Amino acid sequence: MDMALISLNHETNIMKFAGAYNPLYILREKKLCNNKNLKGFKTLKGNGHILHEIYADKMPIAIYDRMDKFFTHEIELLNGDLLYMFSDSYADQFGGPQGKKFKYIQFKRLILANANKSMTKQKGLYYFWHNKPGWNIFLAASCVIHFSS
Repeated sequence: MDMALISLNHETNIMKFAGAYNPLYILREKKLCNNKNLKGFKTLKGNGHILHEIYADKMPIAIYDRMDKFFTHEIELLNGDLLYMFSDSYADQFGGPQGKKFKYIQFKRLILANANKSMTKQKGLYYFWHNKPGWNIFLAASCVIHFSS
């Protein structure tokens, strides 16, 4: 089973994250991206923001061949950071002109393209299959949670 888990200390703005296959995305304004605790992660730039992929461990939360402790990332959040947690089924959707997988890179681009929109307006964007012909609707197992720090 895949999972992403965070805890946030509101007094210090320190977030702890651990993931079982599922990463965490942090969207931060480009002008604020000199914070060294976000260096070393995969990033994608666009629309005045940088999306940082905080890595998850490559093991499930069940009994498995490899049963190590999960690594806990500690990250200082900045005012205005947007956090995205999601199920793997979101990027696994099939459809479009060639019937291919949506994939994570398209999901990241969707987040970046809408980075300047309010959280309320972003809410409906992640159900885009309803408005896109050719995409298979399989949202029952899909989940996107996004919130600001």
